[in-house]
Amino acid sequence: MFHSPLHMLVEAIHRWAIRRQTMRELSALTDHALQDIGLTRHDIDPVVEDMMRDGVSRPTGGRRQRVPADAGPSLSSPGLYR
Repeated sequence: MFHSPLHMLVEAIHRWAIRRQTMRELSALTDHALQDIGLTRHDIDPVVEDMMRDGVSRPTGGRRQRVPADAGPSLSSPGLYR
């Protein structure tokens, strides 16, 4: 299916915003909270990159939102919200 350049731009901005929010939320957790979910501060970036690359759903405001795997640039540890 062909997507217009505007659609592709909107998808890329959407993915960027989700990535940024996820990074902010994980970075705000204490080291103990991160350890509870099996992460360290050094894991945050690779986990978020994989989540975005794989198009994994993540919780947003009580509902689940699917991040399209094919929108925007390819980003790069196990997905956090599987």
